Amino acid sequence: MVGSAWCGGNIVFHVEKSSPNFALSIKGSNKAITKVDVREYGADNFDPMTKSGESWTISKTFKGPLNIRLIAEGGGRRVQDNVIPENWKAGTDYPTKLQFA
Repeated sequence: MVGSAWCGGNIVFHVEKSSPNFALSIKGSNKAITKVDVREYGADNFDPMTKSGESWTISKTFKGPLNIRLIAEGGGRRVQDNVIPENWKAGTDYPTKLQFA
């Protein structure tokens, strides 16, 4: 999605749903996001998400906090640790300090 003025140029994660699949949309990126990975607190590795329309989904239930890794068109990579808190809720926006120039 293309950046929007209301988020101040920073990327915002919007948790769309949590069950049976975890779904996330991304707002505020000035570059096309080509890959999204999520890592649960205490896990060693990121799990890849799948693009589904405007959302990114994964068939897994997560316990927060969650780390999100983004890869953009052209190879830029950003990671936001603990961006989605332990007590996260579907339907909520979680702002970051991440930007793609």
